Amino acid sequence: MALKSFIDVLPNSHFPIQNLPFGVFKPEPSSAPRPGVAIGDYVLDLSEIASAGLFDGPILKNSDCFQQPNLNKLLALGRPAWKESRITLQKLLSSTEPKLRDNANLRQKALVPMNKVELLLPIAVGDYTDFFSSMHHAKNCGTMFRGPENAIPPNWFHLPIAYHGRASSVVISGTDIIRPRGQGYPSGTSPPYFGPTLKLDYELEMAAVVGSGNELGKPVNVNEAADHIFGLVLMNDWSARDIQAWEYVPLGPFLGKSFGTTISPWIVSLEALEPFACAAPKQDPLPLPYLAEKVSRNYDIQLEVEIKPAGVEDSTVVTKSNFKHLYWTLTQQIAHHTINGCNLRPGDILGTGTISGPEPDSLGCLLELSWNGQKTISLKGATRKFLEDGDEVIITGFCKFIMHYALRIEMEMNTPLGLAPARGRLFLHCLDDAIKCWIGFFKMASFYHLSVLSSLDLEAPIPITVHLPQQTQPNSAPAATKIQSAYRAHRIRTLHRTISSVDSAADELQRVIQRQDTVDAIRSDEREKLRMNEALMALLLRLDSVPGWDPAVREARRKVSRRIVGMQEILDAITESKVEDGQSYFWGYDGFTRNWDEILAEMEEDVCKSTGGDELERFCAEHLGFRCLQSTTTYWTTDHEFLLPLKWKEKDLPICNNVIHFSFMSKSQLVNSHVSWGTTEIGCILNEEEVKEEMEADWRDRILFPFLGIISFTTLLYLNFSDQLSFPVLWQPKMAFVGTNSTHFVVAEDDHGGNYSEIYVNGWNSYWLMEKSIWVSSRSKVSKMLRMGAQMGLTVCRTWAFSDGYGSSALQTSPGVFNERVFRALDYVIVEARKNKLRLILSLVNNLNAFGGKTQYVRWAEEAGVNVSQTDDSFFSHPTVKDYYKAYIKAILTRKNSLTGVKYSEDPAIFAWELINEPRCLSNSSAPVLQAWITEMAAYVKSLDDKHLLTVGIEGFYGPKTTERSKVNPGEWAASLGSDFIQNSAVDNIDFASVHAYPDSWIQKGDSEAKMNFLSRWVDSHISDGEHVLKKPVLITEFGSSLRMNKTPEDTNLLLKTVYDRVYESAKKREAGAGALIWQLLVEGVDEYADQFSLVAWDHPSIYKLITRQSCRLRRIFFNTKVTLEIHIRNGEVTHLRHAAALAFRHAFLTIREFWIAISATVTALNAVGPGAAPPQALGHAAEHRNTRGATTPHLLKNAVFASTTII
Repeated sequence: MALKSFIDVLPNSHFPIQNLPFGVFKPEPSSAPRPGVAIGDYVLDLSEIASAGLFDGPILKNSDCFQQPNLNKLLALGRPAWKESRITLQKLLSSTEPKLRDNANLRQKALVPMNKVELLLPIAVGDYTDFFSSMHHAKNCGTMFRGPENAIPPNWFHLPIAYHGRASSVVISGTDIIRPRGQGYPSGTSPPYFGPTLKLDYELEMAAVVGSGNELGKPVNVNEAADHIFGLVLMNDWSARDIQAWEYVPLGPFLGKSFGTTISPWIVSLEALEPFACAAPKQDPLPLPYLAEKVSRNYDIQLEVEIKPAGVEDSTVVTKSNFKHLYWTLTQQIAHHTINGCNLRPGDILGTGTISGPEPDSLGCLLELSWNGQKTISLKGATRKFLEDGDEVIITGFCKFIMHYALRIEMEMNTPLGLAPARGRLFLHCLDDAIKCWIGFFKMASFYHLSVLSSLDLEAPIPITVHLPQQTQPNSAPAATKIQSAYRAHRIRTLHRTISSVDSAADELQRVIQRQDTVDAIRSDEREKLRMNEALMALLLRLDSVPGWDPAVREARRKVSRRIVGMQEILDAITESKVEDGQSYFWGYDGFTRNWDEILAEMEEDVCKSTGGDELERFCAEHLGFRCLQSTTTYWTTDHEFLLPLKWKEKDLPICNNVIHFSFMSKSQLVNSHVSWGTTEIGCILNEEEVKEEMEADWRDRILFPFLGIISFTTLLYLNFSDQLSFPVLWQPKMAFVGTNSTHFVVAEDDHGGNYSEIYVNGWNSYWLMEKSIWVSSRSKVSKMLRMGAQMGLTVCRTWAFSDGYGSSALQTSPGVFNERVFRALDYVIVEARKNKLRLILSLVNNLNAFGGKTQYVRWAEEAGVNVSQTDDSFFSHPTVKDYYKAYIKAILTRKNSLTGVKYSEDPAIFAWELINEPRCLSNSSAPVLQAWITEMAAYVKSLDDKHLLTVGIEGFYGPKTTERSKVNPGEWAASLGSDFIQNSAVDNIDFASVHAYPDSWIQKGDSEAKMNFLSRWVDSHISDGEHVLKKPVLITEFGSSLRMNKTPEDTNLLLKTVYDRVYESAKKREAGAGALIWQLLVEGVDEYADQFSLVAWDHPSIYKLITRQSCRLRRIFFNTKVTLEIHIRNGEVTHLRHAAALAFRHAFLTIREFWIAISATVTALNAVGPGAAPPQALGHAAEHRNTRGATTPHLLKNAVFASTTII
């Protein structure tokens, strides 16, 4: 069941139990101010709750923070206290908790109707800083005043610019604002004018409320800055543009800004906004290290501004923007604000600056909309350039789960354990009544949709009658009932009309999509595709505005939604199946295509002559009208090409003293059947020009339309039964599991596992593969990344197999509850990796907060009422949290891939499991807590999966107990992080050690030479420890160098080359340095995952050359190694061996590795035979060894044992 309050909260309420924003209020005019939270139409008095002893957590139990006239004392307690208060309040207000629900006396005192209270400033504002973080706003303002050639000053892209505002003029909504007076910009040679501002403006902003501050002189780390933000408010930074323009140079805003800044009375916590987190815009150039975030996030809060002139009934929307457009994030603003040692204090507010978007209607102030008064803005009943007395400005915002629409509908219907997606709105109203301002409240309304699938067994909630204070009972008179029924019927008819109009619009759009000119335009023009996508999304958004409180309305809405989703899938299919001009393609069973000319080019024209002689060839030409071709391999069958479903005619003909059975149809069709002639098979093909001409004319009827029918049917099945159905992968490359032999990785050479080869790894990191595979439209990015990695000779990719939290891309949405669609995305990544003959290192949880991490596990325990410690390090020690993680491990390892049916624990495409990414335990720097956790979790993993390798995921820092190695650390700080390379890696069930290397971040003050010296010592030390102490392979699972932090690209290349050279030398000497994985590689179009160490390799030729060179020289180690081949020749098997070698050479796949393996096998076999052996059989006789599928399978080299070294 979803979290629900015993208080009757309407579906469109601003304040459901999922929100619970904090504020300060007076229940009576004579009462003292006190903290409260909003729930439905009531305010919960936290002072009464505290007095009743209901805050019984370890932090708040003895605290008087709720007896204060503001929230500052609560803010100063820090994030653990905020979490504790939120968890306590949600539990207290839930429908299943009797403490408040059944205590009538306490309810009467603690629950105050919202319309009876006076709302006050929630905080005592200490300092107020307003940033300038919207690139679009900065560009527009700069263009207006400095010209387009100098629109944005050069420093803007390197630091978040801000000015220090006036805290005393920060006021709560409802406070009168007096039109300010000051000096205006002079005209010509006239002196500046003085008087009331003529260009009064609003600014659409939000502000972060600082919680726990920092000490003077101690900056806040950008990756920890979110812990210092209590929540967000909406803000209007009133501006007098004419005054501001005159005083702005040289020191910035003053009187044009300080006369008034209005904030909303309710603060919405970051925990409440967490479901709406999204990626921030890409920053170019990359910020300096102190501003470089591992994961850069904004919040998807859509914002609108309406203006309602005095005396006019209706308002007009003038702006539609979004919080996610901010270039500089809230955490970067805090990091920059404190980098000089400035101390923030509880209650400080940090404004974002005007939030403008890229579109003409997304500008966040009248200065931009009117272009400094040059344009007139048309309103209903009036026009405006700037605000006038009596204007009402309404700023509205709303949060929604922004998902691919197909997933959107399924998620609304299928919500695991009642945790439905929340859709939220936040409202901001500004009333200018010479000039009055009132800002409303955040609204995060949650809607819940039960699944219509009959297989789900959902319990109905038990109704609980609770008498709330001053609640008016509804009138049950018959007349009132009739009026209510009539109104309900009217509303239902209105909603059905809306749905019907959307359905009609979908009809028209479907007709447009089916037109050939539309298909051609979509394939050739990205803008046309975008336009069609936006049209479909607009229809879905119209449906989204239809409330689903009536079952009939809900069902009608669902049917039309499914239809639109189906149209989107067809649009995607059209887009992904581009056809080059002037070419005709024939579809294959698995979606591959072959060009007709390519098919003919691959057919040998003289095979029939070599087998049947001229007589056969002449007979075919004269009597049958086609050429005969010997078909040693049916390419269409073995490589999944399409076989035309023809009906055959048969005829027996005497040729060359043999009776041959021909199967064919007519002179205009391709004959697929084979001709039996002794031990040789012959396929026959007609005159190629005739075949080509008639097949191109006929292919649509025979292939395209049935294919589209299959696609449509499959799409329908997928949308309706995707949880029950999967589409299997019919074939995968054969792979073996990787193991270890002392300090080396090894892989079995045969099915019996009796012979092994050592392997050395050249790989990379792309942590984003699973998340990017959630949507079908973005899977091509994942496929390209894996394909390009394989082309560079890379063989192992490290990626995340975790995403914990509440968003649409979360894999684990609560302990033991999983999003099947995201799980299928991980299935896809594993299948694609294996298709490219790559192996994956899958990391299972993050030490950092990105993608949930250990913090999310602790948060889940807190929300469940578990008494955990105040730090996230309880992840490593608390039994409940450890059980959560074990359940996750079990779910991952026992997962059966929906595409292949293979369990993860049995899939050789997985190189290894990684327990945690970069574990640190700061609360226990001597490492026993982390060490015990590694021992316990490693044993648990091995109890479920003993086929795969396991590593910890540590960075490689030496702990305080290995004093002799401490000088290798990048600094003294590294020994106090709670991890220890030697101890952590020495655990019995840990198969290999992991190391990370980031000299640019760890030694920021060093020059290139110092960084290279450190890196050499760092890598050499760990390889030596792996060889002599651990006696395990050492894999550098992350290393990188920032192109921006180094003076020249050559510096970056030298650092990367240092790692590659050390690994290569280790491989040559057969030492423990078993490989390295660069952090991290991207493809075009995934910029949201970029950090300062990310790159698109082929955009940097020198780095691309380094990577491919490492792949090549590691491969060459195999050929520089003496390969011994022991052959037992018995009873004339030599000829057979030579024949097998020839077949291996002919049919090897055209990759570098297999090509050379084929050559090696051929040369070895010929050398083993000696000069007296019989000549090998012709390659054409390979047809004798055809298997049941029609593919040629070479015989194995019998009794041959290879001892070799290669790279995977």
